Amino acid sequence: MPRVKMTPARQVAIRALYRVNEEGGYANLLLSQLLAGEKISRRDRALATELVYGTLRWQKRLDWIIGAFSRRPLKLLDPWVRNILRLGAYQLCFLEGIPPHAAIYETVQLMKNYGHKGSVAFVNGILRSILREGRKVEFPRVQEHPAAHLAVVYSHPHWLVQRWLSRWGFSETKALLMANNQAGPLGIRVNTLKITPAELKGLLQAEGLETASGRYFPEALAVENATALDRLESFRAGLFQVQDEASQLVAHVLAPQPGEKVLDACAA
Repeated sequence: MPRVKMTPARQVAIRALYRVNEEGGYANLLLSQLLAGEKISRRDRALATELVYGTLRWQKRLDWIIGAFSRRPLKLLDPWVRNILRLGAYQLCFLEGIPPHAAIYETVQLMKNYGHKGSVAFVNGILRSILREGRKVEFPRVQEHPAAHLAVVYSHPHWLVQRWLSRWGFSETKALLMANNQAGPLGIRVNTLKITPAELKGLLQAEGLETASGRYFPEALAVENATALDRLESFRAGLFQVQDEASQLVAHVLAPQPGEKVLDACAA
């Protein structure tokens, strides 16, 4: 089929999803790499990021919904078809800001670049079925299979849900799963050797970012609308590093003293 021109956000998103799911890549590294290689607006960067992380976050639930309308098991589908279906289903099920018919159209157009007429028709049919009947899909019954129910509904590994249920019970496990699916703000650590937190907040605001102070440390900031931080002059000048507040907490709890040596046994 002739290639179809697509929005850069969805092109980046499907390439990242494919490499994560089929090649074992890391979403954060792939997304940064793919976005760096594209001339893409801040709006499309934000959309690509949402599509990738959102689809991965809810993938187990999305697979269950897709499976309700596909006669072929997902594992037997062409990998591009499988991942494009996930991308389209995420937009239909979770992104209220994208009109459903626009989500279907864009996803079908995307499939034209990675498949044939049969796969395009298949994707179109599945997504239209999800649009019409997706809310009626039945998940595992909670009374009969509580672990399977929670694992699918909240998109977590079954073995992990079973472990949490045995330790904390149903209510606490459900609350933890729900909290675990909430996307938090991006955390950064101010380089206080070069700038104060207040000065950096003002500088980031001038660069178009809104920030909030951390809960525990003045040098921790939360960025509300973070996109392409590596392109900011403040980042290139070494005024901050990306690090969530939980990671910063480790150093404060350890409180290393001058002359001590610290072994980071969790370093990637």
